[in-house]
Amino acid sequence: MSHSVMPASAAPAPATLAVRAAALGPYAVVETLVAQGELAVARCRDPEGRPVLVRAPRAERPSAVCLRQLEHELELAEAIDPAWGVRPLKLDRSDGRTLLVLADPGGEPLTRQLGAPMDIARCLDTAIGLAAALAKLHDHGLIHKRIEPAHVLVGCTDGTVRLTGFGIC
Repeated sequence: MSHSVMPASAAPAPATLAVRAAALGPYAVVETLVAQGELAVARCRDPEGRPVLVRAPRAERPSAVCLRQLEHELELAEAIDPAWGVRPLKLDRSDGRTLLVLADPGGEPLTRQLGAPMDIARCLDTAIGLAAALAKLHDHGLIHKRIEPAHVLVGCTDGTVRLTGFGIC
């Protein structure tokens, strides 16, 4: 007998390519992972070909609050342990846009797994991984302020669950 968990409400469809450029500054866009609200997150390649994530404002002229979120997330970089969080690396303003460059641990946002039945074992693995990441976050004296599927990376290269989206002030 196969058990599955189905969300109570229909989830939005996975993000389509909302970052429409082939590049964000010097970063070649591989795929858009999340595009919601004022920000999008894209998996990219840096100029040396290394994988990175880039969090970018979706608007041509982003709000001051949006830009402050990117700056705030970078300010937290030293407190974010790569074992449970996606660590910001730098702000890049090389092409006139403000881009937050983050380490890429692999995986995908939990939003991509919503809207269809989920195997109970995978659901429990995700829940346990998320609880462990939150415990470690709190052990470091941090509070996330917006835990949501778009800020949870699952299926990371090492099999762990990681948190992102720490810029909420």
